[in-house]
Amino acid sequence: MGNVDRRNVIVVGAGASKEFNLPTGAELKSRIARICDIRFDDWGSKLISGDYEIVETLRAMVRNASEGASTINPYLTAGWQIRDNMPLAPSIDNFLDTHRDNPILVQFGKLAIAKAISEAEKASSLFHSDSGHRRSGIDFNEIRNTWLAQLFGTLVAQRDFNSFLVALQNITFVSFNYDRCIHQFFFHAARQYFSLSDEQVEEMLTVLNILYPYGSIGDFSWRSSSHTNFGTSLSGEKLVNVSSELRTFTEGSGTDRMKRIRKSFEQADVVMFMGFGFLNLNIDLLLGKEIFEVERVLATGKGLSTNSRLEVVRELKEAFVAENSLVVEPLTVGDSLQVMDCTCGDLVFEFQRFLTN
Repeated sequence: MGNVDRRNVIVVGAGASKEFNLPTGAELKSRIARICDIRFDDWGSKLISGDYEIVETLRAMVRNASEGASTINPYLTAGWQIRDNMPLAPSIDNFLDTHRDNPILVQFGKLAIAKAISEAEKASSLFHSDSGHRRSGIDFNEIRNTWLAQLFGTLVAQRDFNSFLVALQNITFVSFNYDRCIHQFFFHAARQYFSLSDEQVEEMLTVLNILYPYGSIGDFSWRSSSHTNFGTSLSGEKLVNVSSELRTFTEGSGTDRMKRIRKSFEQADVVMFMGFGFLNLNIDLLLGKEIFEVERVLATGKGLSTNSRLEVVRELKEAFVAENSLVVEPLTVGDSLQVMDCTCGDLVFEFQRFLTN
């Protein structure tokens, strides 16, 4: 990343956002199950579990619908189906894709995802509020060991703002997360580090290239020199609009977005997988049956069993080739492919010298 001619792709999964206190895939399933557990008291008037704003959003949807469901009952049934199957599903994305022929269930699931992620953003270590009830700014000391902080330190080493932009524009982030953590971090970190003007902030955000295979919970925007829409509460029509932009596996495949992602792999010299779960559904969407020639592939495999890790290595070796064969064992500094049992921050730290040469 120090070489301005080197192009890099960083694939981001839930483990990467976990470093900022956002949920892992398993934790997201649990949160969605709680949101979908909509139950009322015996008289049907008082909500005793589930998410109130989701219920009110569903009621508004039904009132405004010219056709389809006349009550929220079909949505409640779909919600309970999601709730009961979250312990069984590999991911919420998998489950929605399995039931893609049930539009009510898919719509309810997307509403729940958007609600859960917006709340998670607000509770994360990257949340910034001007209201004074939380804190006046991001505590960068608290997140100094995260992968984004480590990466930022690599990108700004011996660089002014313009040189930083050159380095940043050669990175493509492919985020399987619905959150805007990367946007939020770079906005605040670069603005503070370089004392940016509003015009320079806009320039930096334009250069920042993040592709979302499954969409995100809204475009990143900022309304002042300090406050962004990261962690903004979602309800009503805004929640409906944001959730409608989320995509299942089937909806995401074959789109212009996927063409851009594949193109970034074709041009990449280095590919890094950060906190990526390597679920088959996501691997198929990301890589398909194509083969990409790269210099090096680096990945975190924290929490993977030995057999799972070996399978991930095999799958990556099928998708990526290099002039020198991608070596698996022993894992030495010179190997072209490494799947390491470490955090995302540790991976960037481990290879920071390589990334700056």
